[in-house]
Amino acid sequence: MKPAVERLVHDMEVLALDQHDNNVSEVMDRWIQTYKDYLQLRIKPNDNNEARTLRMKASRFTVVDDELFKKSSTGLLQRCLKKHEADMVLRDAHEGECGNHTNGRNLSLKILHLGYYWPTLR
Repeated sequence: MKPAVERLVHDMEVLALDQHDNNVSEVMDRWIQTYKDYLQLRIKPNDNNEARTLRMKASRFTVVDDELFKKSSTGLLQRCLKKHEADMVLRDAHEGECGNHTNGRNLSLKILHLGYYWPTLR
Protein backbone atom coordinates (compact mmCIF):
# COMPACT_ATOMS: atom_id res chain seq x y z
CA MET A 1 0.00 0.00 0.00
CA LYS A 2 1.27 3.49 -0.84
CA PRO A 3 1.56 6.23 1.80
CA ALA A 4 -1.56 8.38 2.17
CA VAL A 5 0.19 11.48 0.82
CA GLU A 6 1.08 9.76 -2.44
CA ARG A 7 -2.43 8.33 -2.78
CA LEU A 8 -3.92 11.78 -2.11
CA VAL A 9 -1.85 13.33 -4.92
CA HIS A 10 -2.86 10.52 -7.27
CA ASP A 11 -6.53 10.84 -6.33
CA MET A 12 -6.42 14.59 -6.93
CA GLU A 13 -4.96 14.01 -10.41
CA VAL A 14 -7.72 11.51 -11.22
CA LEU A 15 -10.40 13.94 -10.02
CA ALA A 16 -8.93 16.75 -12.12
CA LEU A 17 -9.39 14.60 -15.23
CA ASP A 18 -13.13 14.31 -14.73
CA GLN A 19 -14.69 17.78 -15.02
CA HIS A 20 -18.06 16.66 -13.61
CA ASP A 21 -16.46 15.26 -10.47
CA ASN A 22 -14.44 18.43 -10.10
CA ASN A 23 -17.58 20.60 -10.14
CA VAL A 24 -19.30 18.35 -7.60
CA SER A 25 -16.21 18.44 -5.40
CA GLU A 26 -16.12 22.25 -5.47
CA VAL A 27 -19.76 22.46 -4.39
CA MET A 28 -19.22 19.90 -1.62
CA ASP A 29 -16.12 21.74 -0.36
CA ARG A 30 -17.76 25.19 -0.31
CA TRP A 31 -19.02 24.63 3.24
CA ILE A 32 -15.45 24.60 4.56
CA GLN A 33 -14.64 27.92 2.92
CA THR A 34 -17.88 29.45 4.26
CA TYR A 35 -16.90 28.64 7.85
CA LYS A 36 -13.28 29.72 7.34
CA ASP A 37 -14.39 33.04 5.83
CA TYR A 38 -16.68 33.67 8.76
CA LEU A 39 -14.19 32.66 11.46
CA GLN A 40 -11.16 34.42 9.96
CA LEU A 41 -12.64 37.40 8.11
CA ARG A 42 -16.13 37.70 9.65
CA ILE A 43 -17.74 37.45 6.20
CA LYS A 44 -21.37 36.39 6.58
CA PRO A 45 -24.32 35.82 4.23
CA ASN A 46 -26.56 38.75 3.29
CA ASP A 47 -29.71 36.98 4.47
CA ASN A 48 -30.25 37.61 8.20
CA ASN A 49 -31.57 34.09 8.87
CA GLU A 50 -28.61 32.44 7.13
CA ALA A 51 -26.19 34.77 8.96
CA ARG A 52 -27.77 33.86 12.31
CA THR A 53 -27.61 30.14 11.51
CA LEU A 54 -23.98 30.43 10.44
CA ARG A 55 -23.09 32.38 13.59
CA MET A 56 -24.62 29.67 15.82
CA LYS A 57 -23.05 26.76 13.92
CA ALA A 58 -19.65 28.45 13.63
CA SER A 59 -19.29 28.45 17.42
CA ARG A 60 -18.55 24.70 17.12
CA PHE A 61 -15.69 25.23 14.66
CA THR A 62 -12.17 26.63 14.85
CA VAL A 63 -9.33 27.27 12.41
CA VAL A 64 -5.82 26.01 13.23
CA ASP A 65 -2.99 26.55 10.73
CA ASP A 66 -5.53 27.35 7.99
CA GLU A 67 -7.33 24.01 8.55
CA LEU A 68 -10.93 23.88 9.76
CA PHE A 69 -11.71 21.74 12.81
CA LYS A 70 -15.02 20.90 14.48
CA LYS A 71 -15.13 20.71 18.25
CA SER A 72 -16.79 17.46 19.31
CA SER A 73 -18.83 17.07 22.47
CA THR A 74 -15.89 15.23 24.06
CA GLY A 75 -13.48 18.07 23.34
CA LEU A 76 -11.73 16.32 20.47
CA LEU A 77 -10.97 18.50 17.45
CA GLN A 78 -12.18 16.74 14.33
CA ARG A 79 -10.50 17.78 11.08
CA CYS A 80 -13.01 18.85 8.45
CA LEU A 81 -12.35 17.04 5.19
CA LYS A 82 -12.95 17.92 1.57
CA LYS A 83 -14.73 15.43 -0.67
CA HIS A 84 -11.61 13.76 -2.09
CA GLU A 85 -10.03 13.52 1.37
CA ALA A 86 -13.22 12.04 2.81
CA ASP A 87 -13.32 9.43 0.04
CA MET A 88 -9.76 8.40 0.84
CA VAL A 89 -10.48 8.18 4.60
CA LEU A 90 -13.59 6.08 3.94
CA ARG A 91 -11.63 3.68 1.74
CA ASP A 92 -8.79 3.39 4.26
CA ALA A 93 -11.10 2.82 7.23
CA HIS A 94 -13.23 0.27 5.37
CA GLU A 95 -10.77 -1.73 3.30
CA GLY A 96 -7.27 -0.51 4.21
CA GLU A 97 -4.63 -2.40 6.17
CA CYS A 98 -6.47 -1.73 9.42
CA GLY A 99 -9.94 -1.86 7.90
CA ASN A 100 -12.48 -4.39 9.05
CA HIS A 101 -15.25 -3.95 6.43
CA THR A 102 -17.79 -2.60 8.91
CA ASN A 103 -21.25 -1.40 7.92
CA GLY A 104 -22.09 2.27 7.30
CA ARG A 105 -23.15 3.26 10.81
CA ASN A 106 -20.16 1.69 12.54
CA LEU A 107 -17.84 3.02 9.86
CA SER A 108 -19.07 6.58 10.39
CA LEU A 109 -18.63 6.24 14.17
CA LYS A 110 -15.12 4.88 13.65
CA ILE A 111 -14.21 7.84 11.45
CA LEU A 112 -15.62 10.31 14.00
CA HIS A 113 -13.52 8.64 16.72
CA LEU A 114 -10.46 8.88 14.46
CA GLY A 115 -10.94 12.67 14.43
CA TYR A 116 -12.46 13.43 11.02
CA TYR A 117 -15.66 15.23 10.09
CA TRP A 118 -17.77 16.30 7.11
CA PRO A 119 -21.45 17.29 7.12
CA THR A 120 -22.80 14.17 5.41
CA LEU A 121 -20.80 11.71 7.51
CA ARG A 122 -23.84 10.56 9.46
